[in-house]
Amino acid sequence: MSEEFLEEAYWYDGYAEENDLRYKHLLDSVKVNDILLLKSCATRGPNHSISFTRLKAIGRVTEIINFYTYSVSWLDNEELPLDFDDISYMKTIELMRDDEMKRYVVDFLNRQ
Repeated sequence: MSEEFLEEAYWYDGYAEENDLRYKHLLDSVKVNDILLLKSCATRGPNHSISFTRLKAIGRVTEIINFYTYSVSWLDNEELPLDFDDISYMKTIELMRDDEMKRYVVDFLNRQ
């Protein structure tokens, strides 16, 4: 879905679209101008012992279409995709923690 999200300038939670409301409390808290990160998580290395999150895109929410679908202005960043070892964001949507990936995003936004 990443390519479609980037090409069509939106993001949605497929679980909510199927009436699975496990993330509704977070989806309801998203506002216009919030920053949204497009990411994936996986493991690599011997015995898949290293978890990592791949940051694919950074965007700004421009419109709330419904509680689980947002128009997004994806920001140009030639450094992406970028992997962050030992960081795992496995949920479809979650708040950022104070980690290396968040520091990277904040620094990137400050350079804009």
